[in-house]
Amino acid sequence: MAAVLTEFRGPEAAIEAHRFTNDELLRLLRSPRGKQMLDRLLDDLVTTRLLARPLGRPANILPRLEALLLSIMQDQFKYINLFGALLGFIIGLLNLLILRVF
Repeated sequence: MAAVLTEFRGPEAAIEAHRFTNDELLRLLRSPRGKQMLDRLLDDLVTTRLLARPLGRPANILPRLEALLLSIMQDQFKYINLFGALLGFIIGLLNLLILRVF
């Protein structure tokens, strides 16, 4: 549509048509009737599409979720243990140095 307007009326006409269309659409959506129409449309979409679908039993989801969390925690706990060992080694060396100096 913009290409046709640009070809016959020039680029300014296409820009003006785009601006006019945006302004009119916003005016329509901001009007009380437009808001009521959007409310009804969204309500219908939520009830027919979103709430009509079964979510599945939570019991079917929990084992997979638990396995995922345990695998993440196992990986993180490994790094926490390695950091603790390194920190303990450094503190032990500092203790040894302090005892040897004094």
